[in-house]
Amino acid sequence: MENQFQSFQDGQIVCRQNEPANDVFVLVNGKVEILVNDNIEGVPDDATLRDARSLNVIDKAGTIIGEAGVWIGARTATLIARGLVSLNRLPMPPAEAEAFAARRPDVGMNIASTMAARIAETEGKSKSEMETLAMLEDARDAASMDIAKVVDALPAFATSHSDQNLMKAAEAARAHPMYRHALKLRETATDSSRLISDVIADALKDGIQTLNDGHTLRKSSDQPNAAFIVMEGGLDVFRGDRRVGSIRAGSIADIVPCLYGIKSGARNTELRAKGSTRVVRVPREAVADACTRSPKLLIAVLRTLASELRSANMILSGASRALGAVKAQLVGATASVTELSNALLPAMEPYPKELRLELDRVRQNRDEVGHLLEMFGL
Repeated sequence: MENQFQSFQDGQIVCRQNEPANDVFVLVNGKVEILVNDNIEGVPDDATLRDARSLNVIDKAGTIIGEAGVWIGARTATLIARGLVSLNRLPMPPAEAEAFAARRPDVGMNIASTMAARIAETEGKSKSEMETLAMLEDARDAASMDIAKVVDALPAFATSHSDQNLMKAAEAARAHPMYRHALKLRETATDSSRLISDVIADALKDGIQTLNDGHTLRKSSDQPNAAFIVMEGGLDVFRGDRRVGSIRAGSIADIVPCLYGIKSGARNTELRAKGSTRVVRVPREAVADACTRSPKLLIAVLRTLASELRSANMILSGASRALGAVKAQLVGATASVTELSNALLPAMEPYPKELRLELDRVRQNRDEVGHLLEMFGL
């Protein structure tokens, strides 16, 4: 891959939000403004860009721009030249990004550090609102995954009992958006878990820790001196006595402070094991070396940071309107868990003994989601 030197006039678009991301940019000179349009699915046209929010202006030569999009698959923002701008465009199609990171771990770590710095800028901004979103997202994902397991088991049961009503309910459930969402989560989790397993096999066996349910892995007052790769189980994130998020298997916790150097207590959160959990502790001073030696770990870090940066962009975009739109979407998606549950239950209830565990699972998820929405007054 060779750099492509490009020049842009004042006001010229470098790239647009939601376009396919096939490269990253390195600022040579000038200023580039980062713009985000709230709650759009397509690529913004010039008229739509007039409503965009300004996140930041990049003016430091050598800064990497557009790095998150490569790992997400689409541009997370629109870039526009302010004054005369010169950029080096480094081609990096998503399909080739992993191979490139393996060949050039120095560039990969530079990209990781850049993303970590931008994420760190959001600390303390709209934190309570983001925590609400995190809890809604966790509830939606956990419930959809759990109910999907029930849906998968129903066709065989319906066939064995010659129950056409139950079969129709199962088929309808498979077409429901929540079930399709669960399938995507499964695919992502499988890929992440496979990648993490390969990483452990490569280089990090000595750092494995096994935690019992509820064990505190990191206190809010602890120095951010390690990152934690979640192999199995998961971690709940607490602020005081309130759970404000969770970290699934295949994810990496505390990578931002390790790369950027957030001071002790800045996050003010605690990590606790969710069920029986296995993690790998990577000391802060060893993160860069471990990523350089293990390209698969570097790829996992880049994926984690890209996902966090997408959330960080919502905060930097000015919060209220963007977060309000995201909250509305999440509320609707979370509430649809109730819709799916209520559609399944009547067809399952004629089998209180045979489907006792499945009935309990669906009802429990429905009730937990309902309680969460009620708690937030949504």
